Amino acid sequence: MGTKARGKRKSPHKKTPTFLLELPLIVEAGQAARQRAHLEAGRQFYNAVLSAGQRRLRQMRADPAWQVARAIPRTHIQERSAAFSALRERYGFSEYAFHGLARELRVSWLAEHLDAVLAQTLASRAYRALNRVCVGQARRVRFKSRGRGLSSIENKRNDTGLRFVLETPEEGQSGYLVWHDDRLTALIDWKDPVVSHALAHPVKYARLVRRSASSPRAKGADREGDRYVVQLVLAGIPYHKPKHTVGRDTVGLDLGPASIAIVPREGEARLEPLCAELRPDARAMRRLQRRMERQRRAANPEHYDERGRPTKRGKGAPRWKQSKGYQATQRRKAARERRLAAHRKSLHGRLAHQIAAVGHTIITEKVSYKSWQKRYGKSVGLRAPGMLIAHLKRTVASTGGTLHEVPTRSTKLSQYCHGCGTFVTKPLSQRWHQCQCGIGPVQRDLYSAFLAAYLDPADPIPSCARYQRYWEGAEARLQAAHERVKERANEGQVLPRSMGISRAGARLPKSLSEATQELLFLSREREGGSVEAPLRTPRASAGGAFSHRTRE
Repeated sequence: MGTKARGKRKSPHKKTPTFLLELPLIVEAGQAARQRAHLEAGRQFYNAVLSAGQRRLRQMRADPAWQVARAIPRTHIQERSAAFSALRERYGFSEYAFHGLARELRVSWLAEHLDAVLAQTLASRAYRALNRVCVGQARRVRFKSRGRGLSSIENKRNDTGLRFVLETPEEGQSGYLVWHDDRLTALIDWKDPVVSHALAHPVKYARLVRRSASSPRAKGADREGDRYVVQLVLAGIPYHKPKHTVGRDTVGLDLGPASIAIVPREGEARLEPLCAELRPDARAMRRLQRRMERQRRAANPEHYDERGRPTKRGKGAPRWKQSKGYQATQRRKAARERRLAAHRKSLHGRLAHQIAAVGHTIITEKVSYKSWQKRYGKSVGLRAPGMLIAHLKRTVASTGGTLHEVPTRSTKLSQYCHGCGTFVTKPLSQRWHQCQCGIGPVQRDLYSAFLAAYLDPADPIPSCARYQRYWEGAEARLQAAHERVKERANEGQVLPRSMGISRAGARLPKSLSEATQELLFLSREREGGSVEAPLRTPRASAGGAFSHRTRE
């Protein structure tokens, strides 16, 4: 049998381009109840696989051979990999072994809700979560609670189980998501070129997604306040709109938690705030949070002591109760966050297409967005620079371009000076680059993006000879980009401090000839002198200097 298995070994699957299409579903009341039951079964099955896999991981780590394998130097790649592979095989910690575990756990009533293929996808999902803990990328796994539930489930193929069926033009060209005995009708707008282009491609598999609406009375929501959509994973390249042109230049990026510098080799340089149009209503969000806290305290007085502090919960402690008012407030808060995320995604897409319209080769430094979350949590949580890079990477790849992320430790673009070839460490508060060799002053982010634009991704080590012939033309473009930023600041736009423009003095006029007289008058008035105020003569060139001084 072993010889036969070796003779019929399958070749690895070839990776093909893949893109997504999301379509809303029309779900009736009875169908929605059955979908909730299927997803609840999937949640319990996922937790069971996760629990059994976590037990295997603990046993594997408790084996003395685990410490022996960890002691092998990382330079001995093959020996170290063989030691860990033997441990994984001994304790059944692999994706294929989890599929066998799913076969054992899919019994009784679970088999009525989940077929074998869906059980394998949930087992693979549990294995990926545990494998991140095994390799040190995560500290723990999260089980799916009953309150949050399982929000999505997907298949492996489109010929059995959860599948999408598209009728022929003779039959009406309607689309259905078929799961067990239910046929969920999909809303298809055939006049949309994006939809018509996507449905002309073969479907690899389908994914059912459940999202919470603002209330049960929202459009397309069921009595529990949920909406259902189907995500089709299609083989091919997504539709490219004619308005989105593709450039042929090379673009250097310097991305920060709140700003981005874009410098192409030929063309206009830009320094802009990241997602400047994103204006969350923090006051309304805070009111909803306070209201949720009051409703939680009113429904769960046993979880607080006499001073109003939450008590420690041990094993077997009573569950937290959620009133209908609390659930309604929670849906309102989730709806606000969902609209904010959709707006952010739209701004990311627009910026990604603007960058792709300049050049099809993007060079930027590879940074740790997780460390940014620890240091700039509020800014990163609002603007999501890591999601922008992921969106830009997909956009550039769909147009035939490439995005290169060069290592930060070898390039150190924010510390490098191409005039003298030295690396000088700068504190984060220093937003300007100025060297004794004559380079500068130039804004730090713009200068780093300029260095990235002319960097060779194959050899990401900056050198003086690479930049000398391009600096004279680029210096004027960088200065012009910073002048445009100062104009926006003078108009009253709030800009991040990382751009190097102080917020207080950014809107003051350059000429202080009239302001000096007013300052003299104000200083004498504070000293107790009786000086008559000068007459105010409205002048357009003053730029509102008097009003700014009086406000200060």
